[in-house]
Amino acid sequence: MRKTSYFSLLCKRNIAIMFLSNMAIGLMDGPMRWLLPLLLMEKGGPFLVGLSFSIANLGDTVIALLGGQFSDRFGRKIMLVISSLFYAIGSLLLFLAFWQGSLNFIIIGMIATIFIYGLSGISSGSTLALITESISEEDAGKALSLVSFGGLMGRILGSSFIGILFKTKPVEALIAMTVFSAISVLLRLQLKETFALDSEGISTFMRTLTEIKRNKIIIVISHDPSLSNIADKIIKFPINQGTF
Repeated sequence: MRKTSYFSLLCKRNIAIMFLSNMAIGLMDGPMRWLLPLLLMEKGGPFLVGLSFSIANLGDTVIALLGGQFSDRFGRKIMLVISSLFYAIGSLLLFLAFWQGSLNFIIIGMIATIFIYGLSGISSGSTLALITESISEEDAGKALSLVSFGGLMGRILGSSFIGILFKTKPVEALIAMTVFSAISVLLRLQLKETFALDSEGISTFMRTLTEIKRNKIIIVISHDPSLSNIADKIIKFPINQGTF
């Protein structure tokens, strides 16, 4: 059995991008896990914290199922980009809430919690699918653990860095968290799609043409001989399934 090192896996485009994007999210998510509850606790008390995260967890449960369906329909990449975008929106909302009074902070803070810990779960299925589809089966375990390692390292570094920065410069700390999540969006835009998309509206005729190209089938057209020339051109023309 061929053995692939972690370094070799990092040389693969999708794995490297997922490693770095997860680390960028971790730099934001690590401190967010304790900072957001603390700020909500300060403004609204434990009931608000519990309510916010209950709603977020409910949303995460539902969106994870929907995300799997959307991933199989629209592709893995778009779900991962949307997930990072939700992280960025949540971070930006928390930054805006920091300047508001107690009531506005409570409202905006709850919405930020839903975006970060509720809606961002839309990519849970897409993450596993894209990673496993980007490498060979025997390397799937190492690739998954490597990407997870990137996220955990981001949380460790982010918690320490933002914790120190927030003590003296809270505004800059919130800006940094927003920037980290925005970086993850830009990184995931560079991912290579691994799911072969196929338009639901593709006609039977187009499917037949694709099959002709794939299997090099020779069609004998008896009713209109002129169509045989068209068929010859179609066979020679590169048709990629899923591009119609």
